[in-house]
Amino acid sequence: MTDRRDVHHLQGGRYQLDTVMPGHYGGAPAHIHIAVTDPAAGQLLTELHFASDPALRQGQDQINVVQLSPTFGGCLRATFDIVLAGG
Repeated sequence: MTDRRDVHHLQGGRYQLDTVMPGHYGGAPAHIHIAVTDPAAGQLLTELHFASDPALRQGQDQINVVQLSPTFGGCLRATFDIVLAGG
């Protein structure tokens, strides 16, 4: 990883992450690594992929694939829910 950030959730568990669109490396589709840690539930480690990426493999599990939507000002936005099981 070339860029790492700590993101703390807002009240109600909401979070927002602002980043640049990642490129392709190592033959993998563009993606963002996400690690979420909770003292009671442990750690979730996953990758967030983008539906519009032509390098995304057909038939890939769609649970971690998001649709990008344009916003005002030329940015892109996606929603990704993270749910940790209680400890």
